[in-house]
Amino acid sequence: MDRVSRIISLTDSPNDAPGSGVVEVNLFGPGYGESILVHLGSNQWLIVDSCAPYDEADPIALGYLRRIGVDPSSAVKYIVATHWHDDHIRGFSRLVESCPQADVFISSALTHRPLMRLVRANVPRHVTNLREMHRAIETLLSRPRRSGQPYSFLLENSALHSALLHPGNDVEIWALSPSSVDVREALRQIRFFLREEDRRTIPAVPNPRENRASVVLHVRSGSQRLLFGADREVQGSSARGWTSVAACAARRGLERATLLKVAHHGSPNGDSEIIWRDLLEEDPVAVLTPFKRGNEGGRPRADDIARLCARTKWSFTTSAPGSVESPHFSPSEFVPEAEMAMGFEVVVEPAQPPLGHIRARADNDGGPWSVDLMRPAAHLCG
Repeated sequence: MDRVSRIISLTDSPNDAPGSGVVEVNLFGPGYGESILVHLGSNQWLIVDSCAPYDEADPIALGYLRRIGVDPSSAVKYIVATHWHDDHIRGFSRLVESCPQADVFISSALTHRPLMRLVRANVPRHVTNLREMHRAIETLLSRPRRSGQPYSFLLENSALHSALLHPGNDVEIWALSPSSVDVREALRQIRFFLREEDRRTIPAVPNPRENRASVVLHVRSGSQRLLFGADREVQGSSARGWTSVAACAARRGLERATLLKVAHHGSPNGDSEIIWRDLLEEDPVAVLTPFKRGNEGGRPRADDIARLCARTKWSFTTSAPGSVESPHFSPSEFVPEAEMAMGFEVVVEPAQPPLGHIRARADNDGGPWSVDLMRPAAHLCG
């Protein structure tokens, strides 16, 4: 049986809500970043990371939910920040504000008390991901307490939702990372930022080119199993990287997934033979968001696409390579009026590829996926 029953390319995002027994996975990206929205069944939703087209815009996941007639304030049950890089958390604080019934989870790498004091007290303006964290945590702390903590930290083998916690509900969500070694290494990196002389120059916490403590999630709804790789990287230690993820899944006895959110935008440092050998069924659905910042070459490259399509023919991207579509910006949004008045020639180029949307649906009692591609989303393998 084919893994995918149909692929449809659409111009506009659809407005039909999934049925109660349908698992739906939406991947939005990149403009700017990526976000995953999952229907777990019975109008219960999970949001992983946040994507917004610009700083003050609503996260894309909220707009989609409202368009299909779902109220995020009651339907979103879980929100996860897999790690604190800008391309995964832009608009995260607005997710938290709009979904007061949701349990919120963040990586255990942020448990370092000096960092949290800095976040709450004196956030440097140039470190945008710390400002986003500050707004989100202040919102969480100001909520009326239902029970327990305002937010929870995730470590490998942490349950967000399990049969033990919610008997009778056929959904399980497990964090498979970070390991304790990952967290230790992440905190070692963060400590340098806490020195005053470094704080003025470092653009993000953690360093945007490194990711030591990203949260990988395994989601089961009925018979469907999903693996979300965030930006998990290959590491040379059995206690880190994808090796520790596979070991955690084996200890829990988790079944192989049929849908993968590809790690790290398809780059080789997020790919590992272990993922395909131990964590996925044969020829799974694989979805990814591209990444491009400024003049950097970006991902995925031609060799990344060839590698991914050799692993599964059901590989999809939210923005097709070489797409000519792009957002329309006014130069005055980016260039001071004084410079415009002086007659400078201004060329404005989008820093990210245009926003796309992949939607995959399947019955939660099993069966193939159907895939809708909202342009410029595309099938990578033809």
